[in-house]
Amino acid sequence: MKENKDTNKLTKLRSLLRHMMILIPYYDEGGKKEETEFVFDQVCNIVFDNDMFLSIWDESILRQLTRTFETISPNKKLYFEELAIIKERDETVGLINDFFFSR
Repeated sequence: MKENKDTNKLTKLRSLLRHMMILIPYYDEGGKKEETEFVFDQVCNIVFDNDMFLSIWDESILRQLTRTFETISPNKKLYFEELAIIKERDETVGLINDFFFSR
């Protein structure tokens, strides 16, 4: 049952991150602030709830999380370790995928 819940969370997270990728350019220019922050809060709720970020190995999700957190960062004092783990995992998964798909 837990596996199904995690799959549902990842599906929801993937959808929210796609939405974030659309909103970030507007947010960078000062627009759609409320909508962006609302979606960002939903992303953070999923990622940091019960350390969900530790079970994410999907490169596209990790890349989008890294991009999102570069634009709008959760409290760095509170989530310093979590953000470092996400960034490191993003880099690691990217290198592993590059290795396997470069052959």
